[in-house]
Amino acid sequence: MRGFRGLHTELRVGWVTGLLLSVAQVCIAPALARTDPPPAPAGYVADVELWHPVIGKGIAEILLIGKTVYVKPLDVFSFAHIMAADTSDGSVVTGFYIDKTRPFTISPENRSITYEGKRITLDKDAFAVRSGEWFMETAVLEKVFGLKCTFNMPLMRMVISAPEPLPAEREQREAEELRHVKGLEVASKLIPDIAIPLPRNLFSLGTLDWSFTGQYANPAIDGNYSLQLGSQFLGGDLDGTLLGYTHQRVDWNDIPWRWRYPIQNSSLVSTVLVGRRAAFSGLALADSMIGLQVTNIRPSSYTSADANYTTYTISDRTQPDWTVELYINDQLVSFTKADAMGFYKFAIPIPYGSTDIRLRFVGPYGEVQTKDVSFRIPYTFLPPGTVGYTLTVGTPFNVPTLDNAVGKMDLQFGVNSTMTFGGGLRYSRLPGNVPDFVAFANGSLRLSKDAIASAEYYHGIGLQSRLDISDLFGLTLGAGYDQAFSNQRTLLDDLTVQDSRSLRLSGPFPANLGSFQVEALDYPFTPTEGNFLLNGYTAINLWQCVLNATANASFIRNQFRLLQPSDFLGSLSFTVPAILGTSIRPQVDGDYTTGTVTDFGITLSRSVFNFASVSLTWIHYIAQKMNSLQASLGVIFPFASMGISGSSATSTAAQYGASSQGSLVCDPSSGRFFAENRPEVRYGGFTVEPFLDRNNDGKREQDEPLVKNVTLDGAPGNVITHKDGSMQLLGVEPYTPYCIKTGTTKLDVASLVPKYSSFEVTPPANGFAHVELPIVSMGQIEGYITRMNGKDSAPLSGARIKIQHADANDTSLVVPNEDLLTYSNGEYYYLGLLPGKYRVYVDPMQLELLHAVSSPPFIEITVTNKDDGDYIDNVNFTITKRQGSTKSGD
Repeated sequence: MRGFRGLHTELRVGWVTGLLLSVAQVCIAPALARTDPPPAPAGYVADVELWHPVIGKGIAEILLIGKTVYVKPLDVFSFAHIMAADTSDGSVVTGFYIDKTRPFTISPENRSITYEGKRITLDKDAFAVRSGEWFMETAVLEKVFGLKCTFNMPLMRMVISAPEPLPAEREQREAEELRHVKGLEVASKLIPDIAIPLPRNLFSLGTLDWSFTGQYANPAIDGNYSLQLGSQFLGGDLDGTLLGYTHQRVDWNDIPWRWRYPIQNSSLVSTVLVGRRAAFSGLALADSMIGLQVTNIRPSSYTSADANYTTYTISDRTQPDWTVELYINDQLVSFTKADAMGFYKFAIPIPYGSTDIRLRFVGPYGEVQTKDVSFRIPYTFLPPGTVGYTLTVGTPFNVPTLDNAVGKMDLQFGVNSTMTFGGGLRYSRLPGNVPDFVAFANGSLRLSKDAIASAEYYHGIGLQSRLDISDLFGLTLGAGYDQAFSNQRTLLDDLTVQDSRSLRLSGPFPANLGSFQVEALDYPFTPTEGNFLLNGYTAINLWQCVLNATANASFIRNQFRLLQPSDFLGSLSFTVPAILGTSIRPQVDGDYTTGTVTDFGITLSRSVFNFASVSLTWIHYIAQKMNSLQASLGVIFPFASMGISGSSATSTAAQYGASSQGSLVCDPSSGRFFAENRPEVRYGGFTVEPFLDRNNDGKREQDEPLVKNVTLDGAPGNVITHKDGSMQLLGVEPYTPYCIKTGTTKLDVASLVPKYSSFEVTPPANGFAHVELPIVSMGQIEGYITRMNGKDSAPLSGARIKIQHADANDTSLVVPNEDLLTYSNGEYYYLGLLPGKYRVYVDPMQLELLHAVSSPPFIEITVTNKDDGDYIDNVNFTITKRQGSTKSGD
């Protein structure tokens, strides 16, 4: 890279040269009567630093002509991860900007850029060639792609910015989001220096999730509240939920609760689950029952980076701009925001083991109008040769008995990496106390990388099957076929199979024009007739506006002929880009069956200060001749989410509402409380206390202070750093080992280092694991090596020094970043020794090559743990020729 000083020297020389050329041109040009334009200034080429606040740093080569900055487009595109490549002769650059629907071609020879099918002709100064390589003016990147390159001469830095997320920026944010939400660091090969075991408590209070919603409609006030308390109990985690209403008394006998006890490093039992109105995998229990489940399949196995080998796509619609949270086995692993028409999509990793999925929908204005959708992915895979079981039983809570009890035994076997088969029995009691058993079998098969299929057979009940293809010419296809057997039996847990045929097709339109989804459902009720439902929606991008259209139709089917629709509704909305920060969305709804418009309206919404939102909606209902006006305001604080709303309609009293939700977390070990705006029950955390380990015993004493500014690389969850240097990490997945790297780049004292470069910690649910991280001072040694030749002595350069641990339980070598060699004056020094005993000596292999010996053969030292680091000097050696050797030792 060219230095800043050198570049400025060249620029000064260039200005003088340019001035002389200009004077000469003015004086001589009339005499020569030249008509050709003068040659362009030569310009100066230099390497500069590319910088983006999210992507980081990179290198690019620029050409500076006067005050105009030229850059190689491939340097910028490579930095931003924009797909681009040049031809074999380097004359043309082709690629696509951000996505494949936006192709471009840059041709310096033709002074043009073709982008999204449009040809843009550039000025003759837009390109410049130096030493056979061509550069493009940075202003062109901003004009065509919106990619702004701001050059800072003193810092020799070019700042990159764009109005939309760049691919590299998106990749960085997705990685950060994954580490934050899932709490995972993709570093499975990292071996930690120390492992902190899972703490188990007899009893400890930990987390409380709360929410409140109230509505006022003159003259009545109605409200409800929810309190979910999470704790640790008998070595596991226990939580219960209290739901209350302002007009009803609390029924303490109807509180849902769940106790879970995980067992690590066991192939026989992984989890024991007891609860009432809890989520039991594969078996639905009545609210009046208490259930028990024992399994050796680990629900959290999806967190292993090498366990997920295929995906399952979930896409559907909800309210526009609502947040959709994805929970896998009760853990939040991802979230997304529905688009302007309510479309959302997840690509769920399918792991080895069982996977229970739950979606949670949250309104955009802080209101607690949430809806949970629970379902099970119809695919279960196990590693080859692995046998998994899940035993679930349920019985009435008040009077536990075998009467009206239900149960299920599920066995799974991993045949190979693409196939898992299983089966088992379901048990219940029929009226008259007659036992009833139903055998079932199931299987999952990965047909290809993007196609998976499954089937479930229940004896005497029916058959269910499913096929999903995630990438069919860029589209997503899902098909289902369920067949109920005649006179099917009904179990106590209401397991039934309904005749149905389903087909869903979704994907994007070409040229980034939008997306669509079509879903067809058929419910036959005779061999020749059935009820056919057709749902479709589409979103079309028009000049940065979004046109949304939906249609839902219900037909009576006779063979393959559809009769007159009994119900055919549709909706059409048009979202206009934000004008002065305000988004506008007009909408009209109609009934295609009668050919009439049912209602129309408009919604205005605006974000305020990036933490609040306001919305105003007006709707006119034609048949009722009624107008409706709704307004809402939501604020998201770090400690809670709050919202207020109001609505009024013609001839109807006004209604008002308020809502709030949040969470409280307690860390008993530190005595600290935390308020969060997201749920924390069933999540875990851990406390890290970096301390100065003066006696080097790895345990914190009263006189050992905390050390500030220690960093944790790859830390999951929400990291809270306190003034004393301790850290709390909240909202991480419990019972999962996390490998964390420690860092000291921000420490004020360079000699301080963590005793462990990495540690592994397993947090419990509804509680904290406590990590005491010892910080010690590095020691420095210094010495000289002298070579004796007869009576003459001289410093020996290039001698290799070895340092070996001399503790009783550790005799390994200290491995510096590079060879520890003496300088030309024979001196060497090394900073980086942790407190302990060491043996220092000259490399024996080097001595053998020199036919020399060292005096003394080695020196033993002890590095003590001082606050400012230990310093040991005079670790000197003398090298002499071995007796009987004719070599000089040079």
